[in-house]
Order: sequence, then structure tokens, then C-alpha cells
Amino acid sequence: MNNVLHIHIEEPTSDPSTKYKHLLLADSPPEAEKRYRSIIAVLISQLTGLSQTNLKFIITPSDPGAIEAVTFWLLPLFQGHISKKQKHFLFTPKQSAPPFTIEFTTHQSPPSHNIEKAATLSAHCPQCSSRWINAAMTQCNKETQVIGTKYLTIKHLKNKPNSKSILLPDLPCIHTHNDWIAALKSPIGSKLIKQYQKL
Repeated sequence: MNNVLHIHIEEPTSDPSTKYKHLLLADSPPEAEKRYRSIIAVLISQLTGLSQTNLKFIITPSDPGAIEAVTFWLLPLFQGHISKKQKHFLFTPKQSAPPFTIEFTTHQSPPSHNIEKAATLSAHCPQCSSRWINAAMTQCNKETQVIGTKYLTIKHLKNKPNSKSILLPDLPCIHTHNDWIAALKSPIGSKLIKQYQKL
């Protein structure tokens, strides 16, 4: 059995008429886009090491052009070998870490029969690493769902109606200018700066 991790991704833009959430990262739309790209790059670097978990990006806006653009942007951020497999990609990390599949879609369809647990991670929480996600997955079972307030939820597909919840420690999300400034002083600050300087 495998698990699935959903991450909602907005196509990066400097167009303020789109009203995308990532434009709140700065007063200047081009600066907000640059910060958003940096956050996502760090997030992707943190996902290497996912165990028995397939990655599914849910893309906004909901059109084929956006999927193509986001795929073209994100795939090179994964450090390792990527091969095309029908409707998804197989990622094999450079480090000795488990491979996992990557899929790009515009809708969160019900998980297939071979999926045991489904998780959703905020794209604005780059501090949530694969180690954190793997540990949270092991705590999730038929009687227990796992919740990281505002950044991660994990449910077993056979959760009982009266299942209890395990609350994970808080992790910061980066949604606004102030969040961005605070993140630069956090443990992932140097990674954010490095990615920002590449753009």
C-alpha cells in the first residue's frame, strides 16, 4: 500500500488581477512572484526522502496550459532522475532515498484502491520536510487522523466516523510580507535566500 500527498500550487504570476494567494507575499506583484517561486523551490527540496508516498500537485488555474507551465517549472527543481510514466513521472533522488511518483492535475480526485492514507500539505509551509511527513504518516491509522494546524492533514481512507485526531506541533506558513521576513530568520532562512538569489 502507498500513500498520496496533495499540494495545491498556483501558477506563478505577476498579474494582480488573478487575485492569487501568493500575491500577498509582497506589495509588488513581481516581488511576490519571486518570493513564491523561492518558497516552492525550498519546499520541493524538503520532499526528498518521502517514503511510500506519491506526490500529486493540484494546479490553479484549472486548464491544460497551467499544468504544462507548472510542470515545466517544477520538474527541474527535483534533484535526481525523472522519467515519464504514462500520466505521471517517476522521481529517483540523487541521494539514497526512496523513489516516488509525481503527478500534475487540476482536481483532487478520490485516491485509487492501492492508496491507504491521503495527506494535504500547504505549499506555503516549506519547513515541513519529508522526515516530518513520514513520521506523521506512521501516526495515522483507521482510528486516528493527524493534523498540523493550517499546514498538514493526513487521513486514513478507512477512518472510522468517531476517529480521534493527533495534533502536530505548529509550523509557520509564509503567506504575507511579514511571514516572509520572519522566515528569513528561521532555520530555513538560508535556503530561502539561496533560492531567491537564483531568480
